[in-house]
Amino acid sequence: MAEKTSMPSEISDSNTKLITRRRLLKQAGATGIALTALYAAPSFSSFGPRQAFASVTGSTPCETDLCLPDKVRPAYLTMIYTGDSGAGSNSQTGTEAPIISGDPVGASPVTIKWVDKNDTTDVFATFSNVAAGGSFVLDHALDDHAHPHLGSTTRLLICNAADTALLQDIKFHTSCSAPLFLGDTFGSVELAKFINEDGREDCEPGSTSADLCEGRVKAGILHMMYTGAAASSHTQDPTKVTITDSNGGPGATDPVFIVVKNSDGSKTWFTGPVALGGTFDIDSATGGATKLDTETKIYIYASEGGTLLQTARFHTSCSQPLKVDDQFGASKVIGLTLGS
Repeated sequence: MAEKTSMPSEISDSNTKLITRRRLLKQAGATGIALTALYAAPSFSSFGPRQAFASVTGSTPCETDLCLPDKVRPAYLTMIYTGDSGAGSNSQTGTEAPIISGDPVGASPVTIKWVDKNDTTDVFATFSNVAAGGSFVLDHALDDHAHPHLGSTTRLLICNAADTALLQDIKFHTSCSAPLFLGDTFGSVELAKFINEDGREDCEPGSTSADLCEGRVKAGILHMMYTGAAASSHTQDPTKVTITDSNGGPGATDPVFIVVKNSDGSKTWFTGPVALGGTFDIDSATGGATKLDTETKIYIYASEGGTLLQTARFHTSCSQPLKVDDQFGASKVIGLTLGS
């Protein structure tokens, strides 16, 4: 079966490695460092670390099974490729213990394939050029199952960068029949972020159906996914949102070149190529700010310097709602990091 999507690594700084909450908690206990000191102002410069820390600034990290109390299955998992050797460290045991074969021996970058648990030719997604410390997202919408959650078993193939040699084969449970903790490692990948099918993130109460801006000051970063042609779906005032297709629109163009600016074009929040199903950050820091402006415009081009396919304008000041899965043209919201 042909591969369905091809995604780039979501880490832009290959020298930055994610320290997950579980690892950070253990580090604090071992060194006597106050958790508040460790958690103040995370300074990671890439999607994965920001996404993993999106809900922890100013809060205490948790050490509980992410599936508790209701055993609701995950819809999205953010994973980190560590390059580490060994079977990993997790709480899945007995008949539900992970099955790990092979060893990447620190290889970096690598190509990671998310495949059907029984058929390695059925590829749900390919994450290319993932460096050690790089992140990737397992999104239920990409697999073959017509369900709002991941399948019972997730299988990942770690291959060399050229995708000509298999380095490691990883199978682990993602149905919540076995525990999942932040910081769990399965071979050379580590669990960094969990969102269940009801929208609950990590160990926190609440739902991604709630306004991400509720009770918060400003958006510092919006984490987005390029979905290609899609009907807009959001709860912002329709007069505040404009989607304009040009030259036939983005359709299934893969990859595209995306430029994101504030409303008057004086600040650039993102620029770069993005694959279909790939992610990008609308980051205030890229424009020399600490929060996004009132309006943001996303320009999608067929290539760098090429034909304009779509312009999307929407509110990012939190004066209008922002929710996970809000769709603005060909761009979907998948998370938010607070600004100041």
